[in-house]
Amino acid sequence: MSLAYTLAPECIILSICKDCVCIHSVQGEHSRIAKPATRSSAYETEAMTEYKEGARALIVDQLENTAVPRPRTPSYATFSSAYAEAMTNIFSDAASNEEVDTDYVQSELDTAADTFTEDYETYYAE
Repeated sequence: MSLAYTLAPECIILSICKDCVCIHSVQGEHSRIAKPATRSSAYETEAMTEYKEGARALIVDQLENTAVPRPRTPSYATFSSAYAEAMTNIFSDAASNEEVDTDYVQSELDTAADTFTEDYETYYAE
């Protein structure tokens, strides 16, 4: 998982990843790398006038007329975390042993599947 926060008007960005925290200075670069706002009301402000016409207006048009939230996926967060952990373990094991142990791979993937199944049955199954 990766999160990014703007800490100051000078565009100091704090990135929080799974294993590290990074601080980036991107002064003057924010207009090229910033993710567009996902709320229509954000484009009504004076700061967002560049989105009123031209190519950027397409972003607003799609947001207002075609964008829909992704449907909620049962146990997605649990599966995503379990699968990421399994893949990390598999790659680490293969790198340290300099070979792929197919039984270990199957065991890790089975564990991820069991974790998903348990979460799904606990919170979503009827």
